[in-house]
Amino acid sequence: MTFGDVNRRASSGITEEAHVASQLGSVRVLAEALTFFERTLPISSSCFYWINAESHAVHLQLRELDAVWLNAYREEFHRYDPLHPRRWRADCGRVTSFDGTLRTTNCDIRNYIDNFLLPQNTPYQAEIYFWQRDRMIAGISLLRTSDLGAFGADEIQFIQSVLPLVDLSFSLLPEAALPDSIVQKLTQREAEIVTMVAAGGSNKLICRKLGIELPTVKTHLKRIFQKAGVGSRTELINKLYLASH
Repeated sequence: MTFGDVNRRASSGITEEAHVASQLGSVRVLAEALTFFERTLPISSSCFYWINAESHAVHLQLRELDAVWLNAYREEFHRYDPLHPRRWRADCGRVTSFDGTLRTTNCDIRNYIDNFLLPQNTPYQAEIYFWQRDRMIAGISLLRTSDLGAFGADEIQFIQSVLPLVDLSFSLLPEAALPDSIVQKLTQREAEIVTMVAAGGSNKLICRKLGIELPTVKTHLKRIFQKAGVGSRTELINKLYLASH
């Protein structure tokens, strides 16, 4: 964090503790949103992900999906995903759907359907994008098997109608989202790093934001992993924010 960042927050009346709590609360809001959609719509599986500054999906959390396909997506199929965050803009809207049973002459999309969606029997997709100011920060993929059918216009409209409530929840922050048993173990700096990791921040980005060296970031992460009882960033995010919802 730079001196200017501290000054701006101080001048606006926002303390460092409140800023960290607000970020953590954002994670909780999005996790609760995923749980809500899973409970109110017929869904066979889902995926929650954060979006980093380069518009890549990171820290993907799968529910009722085989992790083998996550590796395949990371290695190859993200290039062909028509709903990938890189291909979406604010003026395209916040909710969209995809029907993998429709015919298309686009070779990339055909590859995505034939070699990724259909082998998993998840031909139907609804995507929800979450924004903060002018940047997309997270997304939810809601997936359906062939027997559940495509997402209808009324369902997409329902999802869109709920998003203002998510926005309202953001406006009511801060509220810390970390489990009490873990948050009590973290220092303020460690809590800052956790929120940056959750938002998809790389080690180098954390270095720049906090004005610290790379070895220091790695040391903090090692201690965070030990305190949380995890071995990786993905396990950390899953344990702190999603596993209990």
